Amino acid sequence: MAEPNDTNDMSPSDILTIAAKVFTSQVMEGQTPRAFLDETFYKYGVEQLAPFYNISVDVLEKFVNYSVPCMEEQIKENINKTDMWTPIWTDCFFWVQPTTTPAPETTCSVELTAFIRLTLFAISILLLLIMAFCVQKRRRACRDCCWGFPGPVVPLNMLDSYENRKGYMLAFGLAANSIISVVMGANDELLGTKLNVQVDREISKLPFLGVFMKIFMSIYVAMVAYPFFVAQNIRNKIIGSTFGIIISLYWLGFELFKFYVYGATCFKNLHEQGHYTSVLYVLFDLPKILCLVGLVLKFAYNIYITLVKRAEKKRKGEHVNWVHENDTNWKEEYMYIHIKEVFKKHRFAKQAKQLKKIDEEKPFKQRMYEKIRGILYEIKPGFKYSTRFSVALLIATMAIYGAVMILIGIGYTLFVVLLNLLIDNMELVDWLAANIKVDKQDIIDYGNAIGTSYWLGLVTAVIFFVLVMMNQMTWYRRHVIKLRSGDRSFLPSGIQKKTLAPAGLMTASFKYAGFQVGYCIWGFFLSAIVFYIVWMVLITQIFLPMHRHQLSLLLILLIKQWPNILIAITMIVVQILIARCCFVASPDSLAIDNRRAYHIFSYFMLFFNIFLGLVSCLVRIIIGLVLGVVFMQRLSKSTLPRAYERRDPGYLSYVSFLLLEHQHSNPALQCFVRLLLEDMKKDLKDDFFKNEQANNAEKFSMQLIKVDETVTSKVKEARNKRIRARNRWHLYVMMTMNPSIIRYRIRFLDINNENSFLTGKLTNLMNMDEKHAVGDTSPLSLRQRQSKVSDDPQKINCEVNENHYVMA
Repeated sequence: MAEPNDTNDMSPSDILTIAAKVFTSQVMEGQTPRAFLDETFYKYGVEQLAPFYNISVDVLEKFVNYSVPCMEEQIKENINKTDMWTPIWTDCFFWVQPTTTPAPETTCSVELTAFIRLTLFAISILLLLIMAFCVQKRRRACRDCCWGFPGPVVPLNMLDSYENRKGYMLAFGLAANSIISVVMGANDELLGTKLNVQVDREISKLPFLGVFMKIFMSIYVAMVAYPFFVAQNIRNKIIGSTFGIIISLYWLGFELFKFYVYGATCFKNLHEQGHYTSVLYVLFDLPKILCLVGLVLKFAYNIYITLVKRAEKKRKGEHVNWVHENDTNWKEEYMYIHIKEVFKKHRFAKQAKQLKKIDEEKPFKQRMYEKIRGILYEIKPGFKYSTRFSVALLIATMAIYGAVMILIGIGYTLFVVLLNLLIDNMELVDWLAANIKVDKQDIIDYGNAIGTSYWLGLVTAVIFFVLVMMNQMTWYRRHVIKLRSGDRSFLPSGIQKKTLAPAGLMTASFKYAGFQVGYCIWGFFLSAIVFYIVWMVLITQIFLPMHRHQLSLLLILLIKQWPNILIAITMIVVQILIARCCFVASPDSLAIDNRRAYHIFSYFMLFFNIFLGLVSCLVRIIIGLVLGVVFMQRLSKSTLPRAYERRDPGYLSYVSFLLLEHQHSNPALQCFVRLLLEDMKKDLKDDFFKNEQANNAEKFSMQLIKVDETVTSKVKEARNKRIRARNRWHLYVMMTMNPSIIRYRIRFLDINNENSFLTGKLTNLMNMDEKHAVGDTSPLSLRQRQSKVSDDPQKINCEVNENHYVMA
């Protein structure tokens, strides 16, 4: 027991702790409690033991008056839960817990991160209300109600726009970590620790509320990132980029301040204790910081470019409205530039084909390099990936990056810290060796082998993820190009036959981006497990026994079965050689030579190939399992057979997304429609100014405007002739370029004297002078001839004007 002079500087709980330890030690030595008390009173006296007596009375009063009722209440509330002691101890015995110096904080608080999300959520709500009630108007529903307000605020175009993809990808990168946390059920960074504990406690009472909580948190994360999309979608780039750079700097400043606070608290304590997991904190948030820096630079660049363009407009004398100016120009976008390049390629393709030297064969290294690059990924400068596809790949990549950071932390804890502690504790190693009857060195070697297999499996899974994503990009580009060229052969038969409803395809297309991320996460984890098992088998069964000059179970099995394996391989090679040298008549066809020998050989090989088929089936199962897991994250190819592709929800969502994108974002269609709209707007604008000038002239000088009717009629007649000649020339060119539509045009003549008809038409073509034209000798009138439609599609359509045939 502590000396009496020391009790004045100690807390009550410390005094009780020391007393309990002394009492326990005396009882363990065999002394009775009565003898212990007599000895204590005799040794220290009443005055010196008075603090212990007062503290004991206080403890008993707190226990009876507070702890007992609290325990009854907690037992009633937590009777059906597995962890019942934790709330009892924390809520009912908080006064008994020792008041020693708190341990240094090694977990970083997330309250500051939650505050950042909450303020951005409030900014997003405010921006949404301002845009909906003051800027955006409704275009269809109830346009006259409330002056067209509120209107929908579109964050981004995910259907037919290829512009600003990098900015949208950076904005989605800000929400990637948060949405992964929501999926994993960790809402501390979004709500804060205290609020999250309360929410989890309420949800535990009604478990079905967990689904609604995930829906709410998904909306919450989307609203946090909402301002960054709206800022990029505003047509006035000065206003949008200024607002975007403000909120980006606000969030970036908070993130840097958060790491400054962490550096003085939890990071410092972790380093003092010898742990270096603080690096994982920084690496986990590194993509978010890079996205914020990228958005700041992008918004600043947009402001600079917009100011340069507006200054150029002012130098040209054009009017610039700083508030309502539209800084977008569709002729500077990808679609218009792509179509121009396509036309250039078609123009010079014939010359390039003629100049190409076909006889020159490329070197072997170059051919192999091009083949490997074609399998993995090949850059095509004239092609751009759509916004939704790019965003899906970015979120998937960031999700895998976060998963890798988590797995690195787990691996560091298990296979670096704990494994080293296990190896250093030789007593524990001896105990394990004695209980499981294994040599000590085997425990150490196999422990290191498991750790090495973990790291190699993780690295291999990451490499395969990158390769599969590159392959996914390549197949997506091939499919888009095939659809644009009219090739739909790769689509499932149900889509080719149009047996799937458009509503079903539209619904499936909604799911593509989310399915891509989900499939990538599952595919990565499963492939990491598969590669971990593969590496563990290789290391423990091949490399480690070879290093120790021993035989493993797998090596023993291979030694026993190597004659069977060698015979099987030999027979396979023999069948290939016999088929190539004896039975194939020519290398370019399947013509059979030596038919009787072929029948005999096929008969005897049938029985042997049964045994070979059993082994081949196992190989097929293993290859199918491994490739199915590794390529699960690729949606461009179905893992099911061709006839069952419609049953693959991931592949169906990918195909539906492809068709929807092709239907609405085809560059040729987009440019054609925009050119028509531009011409229509120009005509409307010209007509408006002409009408304004005519109205002003009629209002102020009605008496001065008198047009000679004769001159007007001649001008109109000359104008009609020019228009008619132009139309006929355009019609001739169109019919010449598209002969298949001639029969759908109107009504050419069905005359008995066909020879005179064709002769007259050719004469008219050769003699463009009207006085040399051959007249119409048909007794039918103009309306009668136009009303007759020929059934012969081989005849050439003509258009009748007065009594002369004119080439259509």
